This record gives sequence, structure tokens and C-alpha cells, in this order.
Amino acid sequence: MEVVRVNFDSGDPQVVPEDQLQFKGDRYYFRDTFSLSRGEIYVSPLDLNVEGGEIEQPLKPMIRIGMPVYDIDGQKSGVIIINYLAENLIEHFEAIGYHIEGDIMLLNSEGFWLKSPRAEDEWGFMYEDRADITFGNAFPDIWQQISNLDTGQIRTEDGLFSFGTIYPISESIKSSTGSSKSFAPSEASLEFNEYYWKIVTRVSPNKLTEVSINLLNNLLMLDGFLLVVSFVFLWILVYTKKNREIIENKLVRSKRLAFLGQLAGSVSHEIRNPLGGY
Repeated sequence: MEVVRVNFDSGDPQVVPEDQLQFKGDRYYFRDTFSLSRGEIYVSPLDLNVEGGEIEQPLKPMIRIGMPVYDIDGQKSGVIIINYLAENLIEHFEAIGYHIEGDIMLLNSEGFWLKSPRAEDEWGFMYEDRADITFGNAFPDIWQQISNLDTGQIRTEDGLFSFGTIYPISESIKSSTGSSKSFAPSEASLEFNEYYWKIVTRVSPNKLTEVSINLLNNLLMLDGFLLVVSFVFLWILVYTKKNREIIENKLVRSKRLAFLGQLAGSVSHEIRNPLGGY
């Protein structure tokens, strides 16, 4: 049973009145946290908030962080739970993905969409009628490779898939699979390396063709620009070389004329004055 609860209320925190406190003893995150030893910390999977046995609307993605508390006699007397509103994390994820070519997706370790280009595909594990809506069912061969590698890139007839893996908790943190049912326990505990999310981007075949065409056009434009620049430089070199040759020829001719002039003057002087005078 909740002893005290403080709601964030969009930055205006409010203490919940005692008559509105709820029984949480049957929620998986309470059970998993209460089972820990002193000093251990629990982090729940990323899922949707449930109030009164129903998924809260509008949807509130949540991660619970908890640890057991002990009384003055050292007896375990309860837990403290912090609910992290993961909508902030997802919005940040979307903001980064806005500049990425193609569709960007966030998947949990079971291949369920936490963020998808199609909102109706998200949070399938929280709804009985969406239990088969997974990335693995949509792209089975690709998921088999993605789930076994941390990073990589795969190109198929479905497009170009690039992916990476996030391990958000450390080795000392405890976690579990959680439960999609309001009052059911977690199915299993998780080691830190079993708690991960996959970031996947997909560029469709049509988009790949479009990108390739744009790249080709840009390369052709660049080639054309380089061709023009090369032609201009070539013209400058040819023009400069030609002018240099003309100038050099003029200099040579001038030197020759000057030399011939000097030679003619010298010869004329010798003819006129072979003995130093006429």
C-alpha cells in the first residue's frame, strides 16, 4: 500500500491525499524491488503506465527505478519507487532521428516497437490484440541478424537497415521482463546485458533509388563544375604560355636587333676608320 506519493504534474509537484493512495503490492515492479537486498537497485523495462488496472490515457511510457528500505531495526519495511516519464527520452530520440534519412525505430529486446513510423505498431506487448505485432514478424530474416549483433547494416529487397544497440543499465542493476498484465508478476529476471534496446533505421528501396539519383545528379553537377574549372585553368595556362612565348620572342628579337645594331655600328666604324681614322 502506498504510504506517500508525490505526482510530478508537469513540473508542479503535488502530494497525493491519503484517501487517494493506491494498493501497488500486486504490481511486478513492487514485487521485484521488494525482493532485493539492501543497497540493490531495480530498473523496470520501458512500458506504459497503468492506473486502476487500465492503461493510462494519454499513453505514459514509464521506467520505474526502485530500491528496498529498512527500518531502524534493519528490517525490510517497504520500497521507494521513482517513476521516470520516458516520454522525454522518446521525444529526444525523435528529435535526433528527424535529421536521419529514412524511418527510425526503437525496439525492445523482444522486437516490440517502442517507437515506430506507425503509431498502431507501438507497445504491442501491452495489448492482447497486438501481441504478434513485432519487428521480427514483419522482417524475420533481418531481425534474426539484428538480434544477434550489436551494430551493423543489412541491405535486402526491403531496403537498407542500419542498427545499433543500447545497454542502459550497469552490471550492478537488477531488472526483469516485467509483465503486460496489470497484476501479474514478472516472467523472469534479467541480467544487465539482457536489458537492451535496438535503434534501427530503414531506408526503403524507393528512397534508396531517390537518394542514389540525387547523389548521381550531385556528382554530375560536381563533375560539370570541376570540368568548367579545369577548362578555365587550362585556358589560363594556355593563354599564359602563349603570351609568355610571344613576350619571349619579342625579347629575343629585341636582343637580336640590338646585337645586330651594335655589330653594324662596329663594322661601320671599322670600315670608316681602319687605322683609327679616314
